[in-house]
Amino acid sequence: METEETKTLALPVALVAAATRALGGIGVGLLLAEKMDRETRRVVGGALLAAGIASTFPLLRHLCASCCRPAAAGAA
Repeated sequence: METEETKTLALPVALVAAATRALGGIGVGLLLAEKMDRETRRVVGGALLAAGIASTFPLLRHLCASCCRPAAAGAA
């Protein structure tokens, strides 16, 4: 019989995760929008997208480290 493990996420980590998604989404939105001149849109959108992607890696490392820790000795 399989049981599902519930994982909890600390509020600061959840907020950082949401912020990285927002940066990437805003960057993609700007790259696709026609509201700014092309060069400004490309520079700003690319920078936001890059910031969103770059900030994802430390977050993933933190989440993987906290999820993949071996169980403490003696824990049942």
